Amino acid sequence: MLKLKKFVFPLLVLFIVACENEVDLNTDFEETTVVFGFLDKNADTQFVKISKTFIDDQLSAIDVAKQSDRLFYDTLEVSLIEGTNGPVFPLSKMQKPKDPGTFATDRNDIYFTTARLKSNTSYRLRIKKADSTITYGQTTTIDTIIITSPNLGFPISVHSVSFINRDFRFNPQAFIFNPGNNVAELEVIGWFHYTEIIGNDSIPKRVRFPIRNFSSGPFEVRYDGERFFRSLEEQVPASTSPTKKIIEDFNNIEIEIFASDADLKFFRELNGPIEGLAQVRPEFTNIENGIGIFSSRFKMSEFTRIDQNTRIYLFQTYRNNRNFSATGGN
Repeated sequence: MLKLKKFVFPLLVLFIVACENEVDLNTDFEETTVVFGFLDKNADTQFVKISKTFIDDQLSAIDVAKQSDRLFYDTLEVSLIEGTNGPVFPLSKMQKPKDPGTFATDRNDIYFTTARLKSNTSYRLRIKKADSTITYGQTTTIDTIIITSPNLGFPISVHSVSFINRDFRFNPQAFIFNPGNNVAELEVIGWFHYTEIIGNDSIPKRVRFPIRNFSSGPFEVRYDGERFFRSLEEQVPASTSPTKKIIEDFNNIEIEIFASDADLKFFRELNGPIEGLAQVRPEFTNIENGIGIFSSRFKMSEFTRIDQNTRIYLFQTYRNNRNFSATGGN
């Protein structure tokens, strides 16, 4: 019968559990530090989850999981070190609410810092335990990502995306990105923003239109305008008496970017669905004297607008069944 070698904190289960035959559950136990940390230089706060493996020959794993002192350390010194000999940022401990489940909910330790991080810079995570043993992790923050198309430079009046051309046919809008250093995966999502008027209430709404996921360069795509309108029709139902929906002149298109470094990309791929007959999941960690992952990710949003041809098409095509209007229109 297949057995688990260890029972660990649930966030780690997906990637350290592998199917093995004839595993002895009563072997000597060595406590292992478990780390999950993802730095984002655009975020105002950095969070690191630190816990530990646990086992007890006298209790079931489910019983042990309900004891929070088996999951967390009472005393830790946690810090983030910039570069080789750069500034040191201590991390403070906080409690984050946890949904009810198999594991104890009375305690959920998270370590954080509000230090502003630099792009394309190495950071070392240092975790010192009460017995003076130290666990390390290291990562380099993702560089600044530049959107080169559509043009988001000045003046703002020229910012626009075009899903309809001058002949009022669907137009392939070019989206081009310069991801800089340390980007191994890029996900780009578009949002179309409008305001729905219901009685005296103005309710912000948005339509999601996925642009593309990139796992390598070149980081560019020609996004056909028909896909944009198909997303709009699916998410904004037609009606014989539609509510008024106002499209502002500016900032009605949002481009949202998510990026990850090579370690996080590999970790995500490793924890995807297992396919085939060989149901073995390789283990992966980049933590020294521990297990888990310490890597970099990046999130940013930029705003632009639809061009005049696209606005006219929206008003003419969907006025009767969805009632899109310009600001102040009827």
